Amino acid sequence: GSAGGAEGRPPLRFQEGARVRCLLSNHSWQDGEVAKQWYYDPLWQSNCPVPYSVKLDSGQYVWAPQDTNECIQAASSAAVSSVEGGGEASPERHVSPPPEMLSSSQPLGRAG
Repeated sequence: GSAGGAEGRPPLRFQEGARVRCLLSNHSWQDGEVAKQWYYDPLWQSNCPVPYSVKLDSGQYVWAPQDTNECIQAASSAAVSSVEGGGEASPERHVSPPPEMLSSSQPLGRAG
């Protein structure tokens, strides 16, 4: 048998502590991390838990009603590039494009 507290529920894409971004009611995306899976508030009218409770970087808590990209996504790794006390950029970052890219000077296909 498989052990697990979420009985009969589908596995979620993001584990607790995962970096995610959530679409808020004001239609802006905010970064945060998953605080809890299958969160339920006893004050809610419905008896259905939500897939995620998310703690935003601002300290505010939000809920993702569905485990879909419309509600919650993996935080873009590009946004996490602000490393504190970042030293010199490592030389591996500056990769020269392969020669095929440089020599491919064909014009784009004509519009039919």
